[in-house]
Amino acid sequence: YRIFEIDDMKELKGFSGEYIVQEKYDGMRIQAHKIDDKIKIYSYDEKDITSKCEEQVKELKKKHFGDCILDGILVLFDGEKPLSRAEVISQVFSDKNSDFKLKAHMFDIIRHNEKTIADEPLNDRLNIMFNNYSVHSSEYLNFPSKKDTRLADSMEDVEKYAKEIMDMP
Repeated sequence: YRIFEIDDMKELKGFSGEYIVQEKYDGMRIQAHKIDDKIKIYSYDEKDITSKCEEQVKELKKKHFGDCILDGILVLFDGEKPLSRAEVISQVFSDKNSDFKLKAHMFDIIRHNEKTIADEPLNDRLNIMFNNYSVHSSEYLNFPSKKDTRLADSMEDVEKYAKEIMDMP
């Protein structure tokens, strides 16, 4: 479920237990595949957009990244200002060049080394990202950290963590 306001959660019936509260951006959903040192980046509609993501490819080529499939959001920035999803899509699927920068914010992992982990619990997948990827975050390829991703077990904690994350620069 996409939740835009804390009050939206009150409309959902039957949910209990743990919640992941995580920073998200308005952008285009992508998957980054690195298998046997071959890197491909795909759009939400499975189009190969690798050529548009030169900086992300450079980062993924580094030795500390083994085989992986990462799930994330591609965001277009005008300086420090993130632009809308529509502007990201327009930039990626057009032939025009701009001074805007594409940055990837990865939020999940589907494959780690030789193992597909898509069916593992989200909390376990996030721990893999925290332990293996977060330390390698860069300007163009960013991973979740414990600073911007929290585990909450009550609505009060969800609201508290969401506000703390939204107040971060």
